[in-house]
Amino acid sequence: QTKLNYVIEPTPSQFTKGVIVWTTVYGNIIVGPTATNQESKTDRSTDEKTLSQLRSWGERVVPALKAAEVLGSYSGLRPS
Repeated sequence: QTKLNYVIEPTPSQFTKGVIVWTTVYGNIIVGPTATNQESKTDRSTDEKTLSQLRSWGERVVPALKAAEVLGSYSGLRPS
């Protein structure tokens, strides 16, 4: 299992804080969130394109994640 002892947080832009990589208290590594505008205020689904982009980003900043298994995906809406 890949270990990460720190939070990786990119330089924010005027539109987003960027995709963050961090470890949960259970030792799982999380990559996200995105800052994609949504038309629907009820659709909390995930899509393959976004999941693929998050995986690519995670593997770029933590190369050991290339061998990691994806345990789940999560979504939600936050106020703008």
